[in-house]
Amino acid sequence: IAILDSGVDANHPDLAGKIVAQRDTYYNTNNANPPGTGDPAEWSHGTHCAGLAAGTSDNGIGIASVGFNVSIIAVKAAANNNSNSIYGYAGIQWAANNGADVINMSWGGTGYSQTNQNMINSISAMGIVLVAAAGNDNVTTPHYPSAYANVISVASTDFDDVKSDFSNYATSVDVSSPGGACAGGPAGLLSTTFNSATFGNYDLSQGTSMSAPIVSGLCGLVLSINPLLTPAQVETILESTADDIY
Repeated sequence: IAILDSGVDANHPDLAGKIVAQRDTYYNTNNANPPGTGDPAEWSHGTHCAGLAAGTSDNGIGIASVGFNVSIIAVKAAANNNSNSIYGYAGIQWAANNGADVINMSWGGTGYSQTNQNMINSISAMGIVLVAAAGNDNVTTPHYPSAYANVISVASTDFDDVKSDFSNYATSVDVSSPGGACAGGPAGLLSTTFNSATFGNYDLSQGTSMSAPIVSGLCGLVLSINPLLTPAQVETILESTADDIY
């Protein structure tokens, strides 16, 4: 599973044994770790996503991931001076060309590009599953890359198994998975982090950014049963076996 994000802490004890490749597509290096400058909490987004999808399970520490035995391709796509400056489309292509079976994209915006849609179509045709967060603005406005064709768009559910108060929603959304809530109940999901201020190298975070890697981890499990499934078949399995909470 490629975690295409702000970076992944390759030294985290719950992730280190899972990372099989790294790339910083912003600076074209083979180091996907967050930079050593700035607030570590602001650079924890990609590490948090990686733990949800593929953190080491049954090792007696931290958290257990949905993906259990899946491995991680860590792809950093942010400038070192801005953890929110993720421009991931070059990273999508790199991950596709370097062994990814699933690509997780917990980022995006409202801008549409036919060039990016064409690239996604080509990558999906390679047999690679693309998963993206639906966005956190509680609107139906299309959010990309999640709203592109051939991408599994993931909305967020809260502790009551209904739409999280922040989650985008629209016909472009394909499935939902846990992502926490802003008001009431647990604040979010516990996972691995780059910072160590709250619960060691773990913290709670909420958002469709968290929902997407849970689905990516599940896609990894599905493909572990049958690696020959097409992305469309994987999506059909998710949708046809999920609980209907509409």
